[in-house]
Amino acid sequence: MGQPRHLGAGHQDHVIVHAEAIQWPSDGGERTICLAPGQEVAHNTDANDSGDAHVWAMQC
Repeated sequence: MGQPRHLGAGHQDHVIVHAEAIQWPSDGGERTICLAPGQEVAHNTDANDSGDAHVWAMQC
């Protein structure tokens, strides 16, 4: 996966995964996992968003 990017303060460099698609009126439901820069997950069925519900954030 290469070296993690460290963008510094004020940048959205965390990924939050939600249980459901983020489409109005849903806000994505509960957070299933949050990854900080450099963190990886090989496999986590409970955190699977089916490609629909992950967002960038500044912190977990």
